[in-house]
Amino acid sequence: MSTDTNDRENRARVFVLGASNVVRGCGTLVSHLCSTIGPCQIHLAGGRGRSYGRETRFMGMEFIGHTDSTMWQAASQPSDIPSIAFLTDIGNDIAYGSPPDELLAWVTTVIERLSAHCEHFAISRLPTGSIARLGRFRFWLLKTFLFPGTPLQFSDIMNAVDSVNNGLEQLSHQYPITLVDPETRWYSPDIIHIKKRRYPTAWKSMMTPIVDFVGNGAGKTVHYARKQIVPRREFNVEREIELPCGSRVITH
Repeated sequence: MSTDTNDRENRARVFVLGASNVVRGCGTLVSHLCSTIGPCQIHLAGGRGRSYGRETRFMGMEFIGHTDSTMWQAASQPSDIPSIAFLTDIGNDIAYGSPPDELLAWVTTVIERLSAHCEHFAISRLPTGSIARLGRFRFWLLKTFLFPGTPLQFSDIMNAVDSVNNGLEQLSHQYPITLVDPETRWYSPDIIHIKKRRYPTAWKSMMTPIVDFVGNGAGKTVHYARKQIVPRREFNVEREIELPCGSRVITH
């Protein structure tokens, strides 16, 4: 995918990797980037239950892990505009039973591949406060319905979350990464999904480091929050969408 023409039209390339929150909050996320940065290329790799390193299935949809994403081909295209990245929804793999070292190895692979092309990263830490308030009974319900078969106990999850957050801290000293702390009040009772009414605040807070890196260049505010820019069942399909504001959304 050539970027020569689009580099003259867009102010930045933004690579976003996550899972269900990227799907659910896609319209708000895109609105925020377009309204703050201005016209840009937005590369999205999301999907309900998506993993950073393994194939997953959710309600009949299959997703490859981020380490095998087609995003790497897009990132390697020559570009004259700044490239930045945002990583979120890292905790899914803990629920799938991946040990912290394995999960951090996948995240490191993603960062290493993008760091050859991206000048700065924002990465959201795992929401320790939200997970801690879950409690053992609600944890059992969540595990039963969303992650059946996982042998992990509540204490295992909390220990793994601490280990992953510590690992992300170490990575932030090795790469141009700003870590951001999710706020407990953003999350719904399932402790995984951000409340829809909180997405504008959450995305603004978590993406401030990369938006500030590029610099505010928006000419007008755009609102796509109520639009399903990418149909939820098409997040596992590579496609490109042109927006009226001049931005492009590419799914991977």
